[in-house]
Amino acid sequence: GQLRPDWPAERREGTAMLFTAVLDGLLLQLILDPDLPTGPALHATEALVAE
Repeated sequence: GQLRPDWPAERREGTAMLFTAVLDGLLLQLILDPDLPTGPALHATEALVAE
């Protein structure tokens, strides 16, 4: 299903690309610094997606 069926396809695709880039950056930071606390970033992402 779609989270935002009322959004135009371009906006949904752009949002998906943005979230992918953010998560990719977080993964890179975890590779560089495995002790990095990820809880706050993951909770913020969850809150944004839930809106």
